[in-house]
Amino acid sequence: MSKSLNYISHTISPEIIGALVSPIVTTIFLFFMNWQMAIATIAIIPLVFISYGLTFNGSNQIMSNFQKSLLKMNAAIIEYVNGMQMIKSFSLTASSYKKLSASFLEYSESQRAWGKAAYKYFNLSEVLIISGILIIFPAGMFMFLYGNLSLEMFILFLLLGLGYSQPLMKLIMFMYTGSQVAKGEAEIHELLSENSLPETTNPQTPTNCTIEFSNVAFAYGKRQILNNVSFTAKQNEITALVGSSGAGKTTIARFIPRFWDVSSGEITIGGVDIRDISSSKLMDMISFVFQDVFLFNLSIKDNIRFGKNDAPDDEIIAAAKVAQCHDFIANFPDGYDTFAGQRGTKLSGGEKQRISLARAILKDAPIIVFDEATSASDPENEDKIQEAVSKLIKNKTVIIIAHNLSTIVDTNQILLIKDGRVAESGTHLELLKISETYKNMWQTHVKSNETIIAEVS
Repeated sequence: MSKSLNYISHTISPEIIGALVSPIVTTIFLFFMNWQMAIATIAIIPLVFISYGLTFNGSNQIMSNFQKSLLKMNAAIIEYVNGMQMIKSFSLTASSYKKLSASFLEYSESQRAWGKAAYKYFNLSEVLIISGILIIFPAGMFMFLYGNLSLEMFILFLLLGLGYSQPLMKLIMFMYTGSQVAKGEAEIHELLSENSLPETTNPQTPTNCTIEFSNVAFAYGKRQILNNVSFTAKQNEITALVGSSGAGKTTIARFIPRFWDVSSGEITIGGVDIRDISSSKLMDMISFVFQDVFLFNLSIKDNIRFGKNDAPDDEIIAAAKVAQCHDFIANFPDGYDTFAGQRGTKLSGGEKQRISLARAILKDAPIIVFDEATSASDPENEDKIQEAVSKLIKNKTVIIIAHNLSTIVDTNQILLIKDGRVAESGTHLELLKISETYKNMWQTHVKSNETIIAEVS
């Protein structure tokens, strides 16, 4: 990235213009003064560019490996720094550093391979540029001795020949950096050129917000994720998804805003296939409060404003009060103008979750998707957040990915997800009677809470 920024900053400065214009103007001047000496001065230039061309001949794969190893090393550094607390708590310092060190070695090897493939010709280009004097001097001496060139003109060509190399060397460096930038640009372009989900040509607007999955299946490569999932989440009702980790709960929830298209079956909102709803309209209809909250390194105010980008300050504060986060925000020295830090690192898990809740309250979308909104909250604030959630979900279609079964006992419908399908469905009491799996989950949950209470008391 630093090389890219360096390249961009130089290309918009007079430096690149000088590197291009100076040799051209100098060449014209030399031919005007003496065409024979001018040819001697520029005779080495074709060899320079041939040598430079050989620098990248067959090195595309090596450069690609170099770029991949650089990305891998950067990712390893970020992972190591962000995971430092966990690494120390599990005494994994040695093994984690070994992984980090391996990424350094891989980058070093790829850089060495790139150097072996390219730098012999690159260095040859530089040597050729400054060796032009070896042609200029004997040619000028020959013409001077035979009276075809004055001493003053001979000295002039010697001086210009020596200065001729400087802008060319700069141009070579720009071309070298440009080739690296071009490689990165090609990878970015490839990413941005990925086919997006097709947009409907005849957008429709649902008349209500009842969500229906009809025989939905989805596969990622050869791996089947969902299998014939069918259920209805009615408007003004709460539907909870429960099941073991990896069962498919989050995948089901993220199909609602059409993050992916189903392999088969359909998903409708108000009887309209979500593929027939414009992307902007669909996103306006849905709010998310996920367990893993993402905050941008912006002010807390601007992070909340993502729920409604034109919201005035009083609406943001009102949403924060409902989400039970106004008090701790007001205690910060800069209040709502306090920066959250990278990924919200300056805030606790519970604080980030309440800010995410404030976003959803501000957006006031008719469909709400929760991934256990109180999972990172302390017991003291959990009741307050539950109260805020109850206000947020009023008269809305609500999907809850449940981890704490106590929070869903009063929901209208619970779906037990197992191996990417709806294994059982019903209310809490109904599932306790008909589902042995759900009954075991509930008993485990109750015993866990009893153990915690016993330890506290």
